[in-house]
Amino acid sequence: MKKRIAAILLLGCMVMGSIGTQAQVSAAEVAETVTETETETEQTSEETPVDTAAAESTETAENTETAESTESAEPVKAAAADTTENETEATAEEITHPTGLMDLNVINVGTIAEDDVLDETEADSSKSSSVYAAAWDAYSSNYVYNMLSTEERKFWDGLDASCRQVLLGTDNLTDGHIPYVSCGSLNSNRITYVAYMFRYMNPQYYFINVSLYQGGNSSGWYAAFGVYSAFQNGTARSTATQSVKNQVDTWKNTVNSLSSEAEKVKMIHDLIVQKVDYNTDIYGNSFNEDTAYTQSVYSVFCMDKTVCAGYAQAFEMMCNGVGVDCIAVTSDDHEWNKVRINDSWYNVDCTWADQSTIDYEYFERSDAVYDADLASYASSHAEESYWNEYLPACTLDSGATYSDPGTLPTIIQQTAQPQISVTANNNVNYVTITSSTPNAIIYYTTNGDTPTPAYTRSEKYSSTFTLGGSCTVKAVAVCDTYWDSNVASKSVTAATGTTGTTGTTDTPDTTDTTTQHKSAPFVKLLYQYVLDRTATQSEIDYWVGRLENGSTGAEVAYGFIFSQEFQNKNYSDADYVEHLYLSLMGRASDADGKADWVTHLTNGVSRLYVFRQFTDSTEFGNLCNTYEIERGTVALTENRDQNYNVTRFVARNYTEFLGRTYDVGGLNDWSGRINSGYGMENVAYGFVFSQECINMNLSNSDYVKMLYRGIFGRSYDDEGLNDWVNQLDNGTSRETVFWGFANSQEFANMVASYGL
Repeated sequence: MKKRIAAILLLGCMVMGSIGTQAQVSAAEVAETVTETETETEQTSEETPVDTAAAESTETAENTETAESTESAEPVKAAAADTTENETEATAEEITHPTGLMDLNVINVGTIAEDDVLDETEADSSKSSSVYAAAWDAYSSNYVYNMLSTEERKFWDGLDASCRQVLLGTDNLTDGHIPYVSCGSLNSNRITYVAYMFRYMNPQYYFINVSLYQGGNSSGWYAAFGVYSAFQNGTARSTATQSVKNQVDTWKNTVNSLSSEAEKVKMIHDLIVQKVDYNTDIYGNSFNEDTAYTQSVYSVFCMDKTVCAGYAQAFEMMCNGVGVDCIAVTSDDHEWNKVRINDSWYNVDCTWADQSTIDYEYFERSDAVYDADLASYASSHAEESYWNEYLPACTLDSGATYSDPGTLPTIIQQTAQPQISVTANNNVNYVTITSSTPNAIIYYTTNGDTPTPAYTRSEKYSSTFTLGGSCTVKAVAVCDTYWDSNVASKSVTAATGTTGTTGTTDTPDTTDTTTQHKSAPFVKLLYQYVLDRTATQSEIDYWVGRLENGSTGAEVAYGFIFSQEFQNKNYSDADYVEHLYLSLMGRASDADGKADWVTHLTNGVSRLYVFRQFTDSTEFGNLCNTYEIERGTVALTENRDQNYNVTRFVARNYTEFLGRTYDVGGLNDWSGRINSGYGMENVAYGFVFSQECINMNLSNSDYVKMLYRGIFGRSYDDEGLNDWVNQLDNGTSRETVFWGFANSQEFANMVASYGL
């Protein structure tokens, strides 16, 4: 479906709730509340009652331009094998790739009465970076807001204040829309685009439908979003709000039990896909968006049927709600997400993941992967042009497949901390901010709040700006494939100098914490790939302080790997080794190397031994050099860790002579004896004539077979077996037979194969 000149695509939808948990209040129940409070409302036995459609409610307004709010979306694309000439490229599962984004109808309603306009004091709703005006604001994104002009921000703030008033209030909306807000001096295109982006960055306003009303009077031009009929009643809307909140809170509790951003994102993705079904009703002639809510998160949280708009906005709402930056973005017919994990952005499409099993092909992918898709699919991920100046680059890729969500790349480098310089000129301070990292983007605040790209309200830096009074400027630099920089801070006093005077009254650049040290990303790396979670600032500060006070990289890494938090994860040897690769070498394992280290552990050395080999490696040394920290080493104190060949020789004695794996105490004891000069044949003797082995009551034949395995390291041959058994049967002692094996050249060769 192509977008009309007078309309913009609009889709508002969010998904939140626990698996298998139904929202406490269904759409039908909300409708029942509406019925009780309104009269002469038509309804059927199975359909939610609907007030007069938003577009119809404005028929009496002057110069009304009616537009249908239930225009059906483009039909779902069939399986690739059915819709493209590249049939061989379709998956065996014939995965469908549905869309469903609906146009936002822009309706000119003529003259706006002053009583319909939001009070200007209500519209003054600017939110600081650390304090939100309402708890619901946490579900929104400020990513686009941080790039808007001052006039556009005022309009955005007005829409926010009006929507928040409706969300938190119980007044009936008799005109079918939120209170009008001033558009300032914005032209028609900018009004439409800013409103469009506002809707996609604020999925928590579930009651907004697909209409945008515009009109004016002698004071200026105004705009307001339409509201779904059932939610125009204050009591019904309050009930619906609580239903959405109940589902969201349930899911938040589930997601917040996880530690890392990556874990949270995957959990949210899977919860949404598992909860809802794609609403194919949207392609039927009887479809009514006013009761289906497919362009709202309400369809996800409370109805379990939605389209791409619902999937995407629910994902956005949940991610932002648990502290992971996420935005929704649209093409001409589709909506999906861009999510920020470990300070870099990735594309996620929940709609196309909803197959018979969860399809991860579009999970945490780069722009390049989306663009290289089949032409018919790639077009649905081609962002509309007005997004161009706002959207983040997604250059990293998870390598996900249909059945595998893939692995996120390891982030090693950190963006250089911004440098803030101030020059006073004729009682005005001129502030310039730079970062030495190429292509870095800088965000700043002038009210002392901490700047971020999306979670908080900041300014995107573009060029030198002026300040009149005293304030504190803070700045952060971000760059795709890098960790965010440390926050720079500079106190600026009111300028009193003349032309050319530099900011001599300014304090030097500082950071909020000790994380100015280059070791901060090293610490973040350990939290991410050892403990699988994001560190708090105080945690980063603690370990950075340790490094600044002389601790080595190996010592700090030891503190993570052998912490109780990590031990409680009970990782297998293979997972343990993988975590060492990621955290100490900054890369995923190679198959041969990983298998070799797992074999070391199987053969008896401790995990500390393997850890030591990693921290002594050239790769770990290079990692430490990157962060300007001393590599260092750790001491090995157990006998089993002094000589790997000795340890694996002892471990195989347990297997071959006792038929079990080693116990650590015994392994250390025997390894210590060999390290002190004890002969290998004496070690073998100790096992063969231990009480444990004697208690096995082996027959003469089984005894000889055991010696072949344990002394020669091979299976018996029939002739040799018969000869030794005959000797035992005729009175030769088992000790004599043992020494016959132990003093042989074959035993010497077997010992030599262990490098001993």
